[in-house]
Amino acid sequence: MNLLSLNASAGVLALAILFSACADDSDSSSNAPESSVGLLKACKTGAADNCVYSSLTDSRDNRSYKTVKIGNQEWMAENLNVKTSDSYCYNDSAEYCEKYGRLYEWTAAKEACPHGWHLPNKDEWLALFASVGDSSSANLDLKSTSGWIDNLNGSDAYGFSMLPGGFRDVGGTYINEKHVAFFWSSVDKDDAFAYYLSFVSTSSIKQGDSSMKLDYKKEALSVRCVKD
Repeated sequence: MNLLSLNASAGVLALAILFSACADDSDSSSNAPESSVGLLKACKTGAADNCVYSSLTDSRDNRSYKTVKIGNQEWMAENLNVKTSDSYCYNDSAEYCEKYGRLYEWTAAKEACPHGWHLPNKDEWLALFASVGDSSSANLDLKSTSGWIDNLNGSDAYGFSMLPGGFRDVGGTYINEKHVAFFWSSVDKDDAFAYYLSFVSTSSIKQGDSSMKLDYKKEALSVRCVKD
């Protein structure tokens, strides 16, 4: 999954399968909101920010997170940063946890969200994409306005503020900070693989790609939680 070369790193299987095509996979959708409210107008343009923000406090460590309402959903507008087993700071440095949140193996990610929030499933990611247009629009409009390599930033048009926190491979190597943002979904394929959301920017892809792919559950990726 080393996207500096647009190839999978050792020990990684990243299959370019759009999540919407995965109708045969199990999916816990009981918490899913209405699938869409139609295409939303950007709430953040230039100096004007009219997005609907709130906050949540995680009772486990009293850390507060900014949240944002997008369509019928309320999302964390920051990456999760609660210490659990099988979670890590990029480069094993606390400063990266403060910047990007922690990186979680899939099993840990499933249980990591605060009370009243959960790891997004298929319907919830698709509803988010539908609200902002499609996966191509999402890659530009949900990304932060700074922090991406070679100034390949997004518009952050909906206040989602996605930062490129990289990931930790199965061998324990940290890869692609500033290049990628990878987020777990709650849906797995089998005992070894689960689906994740891929946001990518490289020097050869101006706006990059956002799609759902398969990865080893032992990889450690970022987590965004959505409200129950």
